[in-house]
Amino acid sequence: MLVEAMKKAGTVDDPVAVKKALMAMTYDGLWKIRFDERGEAIFNFDVVRLKKGGALEVTHINPS
Repeated sequence: MLVEAMKKAGTVDDPVAVKKALMAMTYDGLWKIRFDERGEAIFNFDVVRLKKGGALEVTHINPS
């Protein structure tokens, strides 16, 4: 994600520009990650429950 932000900012030497690019992007990797206005990471994830008898229950969590 950091490398993508550096590419978007067009620099590796300007931390302010890299941070601005990082805060403005959503990275779609293993998880879809973005940052809120305070710099806290927000990402989607799955909760998987294995029930008796082997049945799986998957709940996708997508924070707003």
